[in-house]
Amino acid sequence: MSKRWVLIVCAALGVIAVSAAAVSAAGNAPAAPAAPAAAPAKPKEAPIIKSWHATLVKVDGKSLLVKVPGAKGQPDKQATVATDDKTKFLLDYENAALADLRPDMTLTITPVEGTATLIRAHVKGLYGAVVRVDGKNVVIKATKTKKEVAVATDDKTKVVVLGKPARLADLKPGDQVKVIPETGTAAKIAVVFDTAPRAPA
Repeated sequence: MSKRWVLIVCAALGVIAVSAAAVSAAGNAPAAPAAPAAAPAKPKEAPIIKSWHATLVKVDGKSLLVKVPGAKGQPDKQATVATDDKTKFLLDYENAALADLRPDMTLTITPVEGTATLIRAHVKGLYGAVVRVDGKNVVIKATKTKKEVAVATDDKTKVVVLGKPARLADLKPGDQVKVIPETGTAAKIAVVFDTAPRAPA
């Protein structure tokens, strides 16, 4: 065999060897890491519905004329709040109606703009936690003074628990209540924050 053919055969064998090595290396190479799984979509947060506070001046048809405190050193401002047949009213923690609202009641109005969907009305009262029921008296620890107060009741006293009519015996130690009026025999005692375990209704 001539020297020229020897060189050609050697070159061909070299190419085959290099190709085989490349194939072997490719077969032994570690697999590429899998792409990371897409992060789960975050659940949409519920929109925050804001409210604002005002004092009722008067009811005018289906609208409310209210006043809000002005900035420091400024007079109070008046505003008109629209309601409709879908507006829900609560008066001291129980269902009410537009006709139940009276001047000087404190209102919490939802939402901030547009027709009100919820109006919570309040009159002045004594807030505290029930200590015990003693006969026809309810002893509470007043929120402001931190002192115990014996609240007198009679057969006309209305008791409301979780927005529903209840009895004096349904009041439990620890219940956060509002007593109306602030002094004298209670016309209404409403549980405003329920802390005591209760049997299902």
